[in-house]
Amino acid sequence: EAAGATLRRFVENYPDSAQRLRARYLAGYCHAVNGDPYLGLYEVEQALSQIETDDFLLPRLLLLRGELLLAQGKYDQAHETLSSFNLNGTTDDLRRLGYACSLSGLERNKEAAEIFAEMEPGAAHWRSSG
Repeated sequence: EAAGATLRRFVENYPDSAQRLRARYLAGYCHAVNGDPYLGLYEVEQALSQIETDDFLLPRLLLLRGELLLAQGKYDQAHETLSSFNLNGTTDDLRRLGYACSLSGLERNKEAAEIFAEMEPGAAHWRSSG
């Protein structure tokens, strides 16, 4: 909690800093891991309202936004967010996992189960040997 508060003070004291978006991202993450998805989402939304579309932090903020919306039970918003971007390599598995969770929350269980099955270690082996 102290880290989140420190990062928030940084943003308040240095609003023109080039690091403000990163500080907001980290503050949002700190609040999330400390059990406050509402304050975490506030920080993420503030960063998203100021970010450039080509900023490397954008997909990471969107991923955190999706996770925070899931934590709040806002499955429709999480689904919309997590379907709006892709990440590179295996990092995209985190997005896909959240996306599957949003489908489950929307009671689209068959679609969710298909994604979960695809993500299961060795899933490609099962499909090719079956």
